[in-house]
Formats: sequence, structure tokens, C-alpha cells
Amino acid sequence: MHTPLSETTFAIVDVETTGLNPHTGDRVCEVAVVRSRGGEEIDRFVTLVDPARPLSRRAAEVNGLSDAELRGQPSFAAVAAAVAALLAGTVLVAHNAPFDLSFLDHEFMRLGYPTLENLCVDTLQLARGCYHRLPSYSLERLAHRLGLANGVHHRALADVLITQGLLNCLIRDLPAHTLADLRPTLANLPTHIPVPPSIQQALRERRRLFLCYRSAEGLTERLVEPLAVETRDRSLYLVAYCHLRGERRTFRLDRIVMMEVRE
Repeated sequence: MHTPLSETTFAIVDVETTGLNPHTGDRVCEVAVVRSRGGEEIDRFVTLVDPARPLSRRAAEVNGLSDAELRGQPSFAAVAAAVAALLAGTVLVAHNAPFDLSFLDHEFMRLGYPTLENLCVDTLQLARGCYHRLPSYSLERLAHRLGLANGVHHRALADVLITQGLLNCLIRDLPAHTLADLRPTLANLPTHIPVPPSIQQALRERRRLFLCYRSAEGLTERLVEPLAVETRDRSLYLVAYCHLRGERRTFRLDRIVMMEVRE
């Protein structure tokens, strides 16, 4: 916490999404990460993502993207390793961080990655404490007030670069000298349900799982090919191709009595 800011590696992140709620199936459709230290950019990554579902009308109005533009872009599974590598060992920075990080956490969770355990700095909360009595603390309004506007908003990389500039202004105006001055919090959400290691391994290594599962028919044995993990009403579900049924099925994790990774 008392690390000098000049020695702190930040990962500034922003995502565009198909809607507002990852718990109801909305997905990431664009992601950008800029890694920096001492105010200097070290690395960056930005890509559109095929969300495998339509954009909501409101999301399309905000980010200007279209289903046709997203179709055929890389899936999040194809870019997850690159995103995770840039986030590793950093302090995450985002404007209204719970929104962006909840979407990232859900995308990683679906693929069996561990929950985000980074410290996080939310520039929205810092701006509210630093710049008093503003009519709005949206990224766009703050950018205009601080002379950071670049004419492009609600696209991932443009918003990341504005957030980076906002962070620099906050460090100057607070003033902040160590990480503790930015009041970082843990990035992971209190409601996050951890994915069991066996499922993480099977998803990561594209291996099958042997399950002993308690269904309405009683205990059954299933050989499945894991596809994703989803949350519904605070319960965790494994989505998988089930060889017993010959189709895609979902399995509630609290009903899995035993699981074993198979070749």
C-alpha cells in the first residue's frame, strides 16, 4: 500500500458490452488494456470481441457498434490469455470500476480462470472526492473539464486513454504520492462464486470431465466436454456437451457429487 506511485504498475481497463448486466447474460464486445508505470505506457492491447449474442439497442446507441461489425471477431476465449497477462501483477484502474470488472470477472469465470485478485483504483470514486460539486462525474464530463477530451467516447481504447489522463490529474490534484493515497480496494466482487479447480483445468486444457451428478432421476454418471461456466440467481452452472444425452446441457455445481478430469 505504501509503494511509491512511480514504482506502481497500473493496468487501465475499459470494456464495451452488449448490455448492462453480466448476470443476465450480457457479454464483453470490446476490451482495451493499457499497462503503465511512472506515467509512461509499457504495453497495450485492444480488440473487438464477438459476444455470440446481439447487442441491446441501448448498447449499440452508446458505443456505435453493430452486430455485423462484431460477427467474426475473436471470441473472448481467444483473447483471454493476452488480457490476463497484461493484468497480472498490476493495480487495476477503471472509471466506475465495478461495471468493467464485473464483466471481466464473468468472462474469465466462464473460461475457468480464477477470480481477479488485483487491487483496484476507481477513478469515479476518486474524482467525487477530489472535484467537489460537479453536475456530473461521467468520464466524458470530467475529460471536458480537465482538458482531456479526444473527441471519441464509449469505445474501449479511447476511454482507457482518457481514464489514464484522469488518473494523472487525480495524482496531481489530490495530491497522491503512494498507492495508499489512491485508496485501492480489492477488484473481485463479494458475490463472486469460485470455480472449482477441476473445472478450471478442464476448460483451460480443453479436457473432458467425468461427473457423478444428482439430477431429478437420482445419481447419474456423465462424461462431459466443458464449454463455459455461468451464474444464474447466485448459483453456479457448468455448461457442457453431455455424451449421455448427446446434447448441450447445464449442471448446477452444488449437485455435482464428484468430478474428475479425463483425457
